[in-house]
Amino acid sequence: MSEEDIDGFAPGARPICVFCNAPWTDDMITVYDIDASHGPGSYDVGPENQQATVDITCSTCKRLIYRKEYGSW
Repeated sequence: MSEEDIDGFAPGARPICVFCNAPWTDDMITVYDIDASHGPGSYDVGPENQQATVDITCSTCKRLIYRKEYGSW
């Protein structure tokens, strides 16, 4: 059994930026994990037309590498 870091990745197995190959930072993974816990039907309270956008930008090259949009656009 391999060791894992605090986020559950094996050493050297973190996601990398598709543009510059820099490994994702802890902050980028936290945003992704929070985003993954939401999805269709996660807006149980409030108006039906709620909208949200989650972006993850590479901390090294500053390019947008992930965008998820929720709600009716």
